[in-house]
Amino acid sequence: MDPIESAKSPSGSGLAERIIVETAAALKVDDSRLGEVWRYIQEGKSDLEIAAIYNTKYPNWLWSIRRYIAVIQGGPFPSAPTVIRSSSLYLAAFLKRHENAMSPEVLSELKSRLVQLQKLQTKDEVDGVELITDKMRLREEEVLKKKLVGIYVYTLPHYLTHPVSPAEEDTLSDRTLFKVGKSDNDVIKRFNEQQRNTALPEKPLLVRVYTDVEDKGDVERRFHALLKAADHRRNQSRVAGTEWFLTSLRFLDAIASDMGLTLYMALSEEE
Repeated sequence: MDPIESAKSPSGSGLAERIIVETAAALKVDDSRLGEVWRYIQEGKSDLEIAAIYNTKYPNWLWSIRRYIAVIQGGPFPSAPTVIRSSSLYLAAFLKRHENAMSPEVLSELKSRLVQLQKLQTKDEVDGVELITDKMRLREEEVLKKKLVGIYVYTLPHYLTHPVSPAEEDTLSDRTLFKVGKSDNDVIKRFNEQQRNTALPEKPLLVRVYTDVEDKGDVERRFHALLKAADHRRNQSRVAGTEWFLTSLRFLDAIASDMGLTLYMALSEEE
């Protein structure tokens, strides 16, 4: 049996219940976004309501937060390599914040789960790119068929599973290289042209298309200006081009939302 799928709640219903009770007590006073979201969920707020609180138009990121909470409270481990890595980060940060509030038995079990996550993360280093790529290629095909016009964002599969600048805290986002540019006619034509770029070591992966763009050139310039102002540095290689930025999907989505654009191909950062 796959070790990821077999990593269920800790053995013994008594210990499992204690983990839920003690982690819930910690989440009630947790001052990170994880704790805030957990409390909103307990209040019965919907994902859309929670997303509105954080001024985000799309609530897909809440799926990831729910997975981290489930892992912390003794639930099954995720199967996607990037979610395994992020879950490990969140669990480690949670333990650091609340270690003194846990009983020895619960603390021991959570630390054991953290070790399991770290081992699974190492195990999936090799095939992680393929797992994510296969899933994303299906979404990519669906979006490209729509022949959408607007601002496109793509990256290389390796950059998704191995972020250039991994987040050091659970409240922050990984930063990796994304290319942000406009489509002159339709995304599929522009994207297919980019795929033939021999300077790229692997086939690029489309992760975002922002539509409802009146002046694509102006919007593209605004995107680049904001990325530069935030010090999400720009690639200066003449071979790779100058539209590559070290940034995050969360930041790009925030820019698009502020401009009133419509998002297609919603991919969670940690998915």
